[in-house]
Amino acid sequence: MASGALVIGMLNWPAAKPVDPSGLVSLSNLSVMQGLLLLGVATVLGFAGFFVAWPYGCEIGLLAAPSGLAIWALRSASVSKNLAIIPDVQARQDLFASMRFESLYWLAVVYAGWCGVQLARKLRPNPTLPILETLPKSQKTPVIYCGLAIVISLVVAQFLLSVFAQDIPLNHGAILSQPPARQLALGIFMAFGVAAFLVGHFLRLNYHWVMPALALTYALSTLSFAKTETLTLVAQTSPSLCLPSTVLFALPIHIVSFGSLGAIWGHWASVRFDYWRTHELH
Repeated sequence: MASGALVIGMLNWPAAKPVDPSGLVSLSNLSVMQGLLLLGVATVLGFAGFFVAWPYGCEIGLLAAPSGLAIWALRSASVSKNLAIIPDVQARQDLFASMRFESLYWLAVVYAGWCGVQLARKLRPNPTLPILETLPKSQKTPVIYCGLAIVISLVVAQFLLSVFAQDIPLNHGAILSQPPARQLALGIFMAFGVAAFLVGHFLRLNYHWVMPALALTYALSTLSFAKTETLTLVAQTSPSLCLPSTVLFALPIHIVSFGSLGAIWGHWASVRFDYWRTHELH
C-alpha cells in the first residue's frame, strides 16, 4: 500500500493534477501516453509488491495500485466546488456524462496491478495460507451465482453509500449535499466491503465478482439521477450544491480505489469469519 501511495499517489501526481485548483481528477487529465504509463507502473508495483509482502504477496500485492489511486481521489477538488461554478443544468449533465465510463479505466489500472502479481506468482509460487487450507473446498461455481454476486454488490453498495456517505440530508432526506472527503472515502470502503463479505460468505465467491459493480455503480447512477429533468427539478427546489444521489458526489476514481480496497478487505473478513465459525467457535 505504501509503495502505491508513494509511486502513484505522490510521484505521479503531476500527471493527474488538474490545471484548475477547483478541477476534478478525471481520465481527461491524462494524455494517452500517461494513461498507458500508469498501467505499466501499476503492473510493476503489483509485481514488486508480491515479493515485498512475501509470503502474503498474492493477497496483498494487489493493494498497491488502488492505494495510489486513493491518494489522487483525496487530493481532488469536490464535486460541489464544480457545481458552484457551473450552475447551468446542461453543463452539469455534460460533466457527469463525461465521466460515466471512466471507472472502466481506473478498474483496468487496479487489474494491471493484479496482472503484475500473477506474473510474479509464475516466477515464484507462494505457499497457500494456512487459513485457506483448513476451509472446505468449494465446488464449481454456478454461472448464476456470478451474476447474482454482481447484482448483490450493486444493490448493497448503493444502499450503504446512501447511509454511510452523506452529509446533512435536506428536504426530508430526498436531496443530499456534499459529504466530507474522508467520510465519502470511508462510506465507499464500507459499502463495498460489506458487499464483498456477503458475496464471500453466502455465495463463496471472491472479491473479483464484486469488482464489476465498481464500474457499474457510477455509470448506472449517472444514467438514473443525472438526467436533465431530474437535475432541473433539484435545481428548482433545492440549494444549488445539492444532488439527488450520494454517488454523484463521488468521482469514478473514488469508487474504484476505495471500493477495491473495501472489496478486498470484505473478502478476507468473510474468510476469517468462516474460519472462526468452523474452527474456533466450538
